[in-house]
Amino acid sequence: MKYWIPVVLMLAAVAHSAEVTGAQAELLQARTALEAGQFREALQHAARVQAFYYRDAEVLAAALYYEAAVDHKTGVSRATVSALTELKTLYPDSAWCRKAVEELEKTEQGSQ
Repeated sequence: MKYWIPVVLMLAAVAHSAEVTGAQAELLQARTALEAGQFREALQHAARVQAFYYRDAEVLAAALYYEAAVDHKTGVSRATVSALTELKTLYPDSAWCRKAVEELEKTEQGSQ
């Protein structure tokens, strides 16, 4: 019985590693699509991250960032406020939240 514990822990680590890798791949695809102006595709990747990798706060914060960035670039201000508000509420201390706030403030200051 004592041999099962390390095996279970190892399998859990491998499963978590595969999950993180899948989330990172989706986020990379979201960023690539955003940069290419393929906003629908970027939102689809962000939505997949939110649906399948909901246990990882940092990954969810990144997905919300990409959602807000897409909405901001397409001019959907109500949706941007929603995604940004959710990001600020759920992950206020994340690097993704700081990045989103900085970019939106920079964009707003540049347009004035």
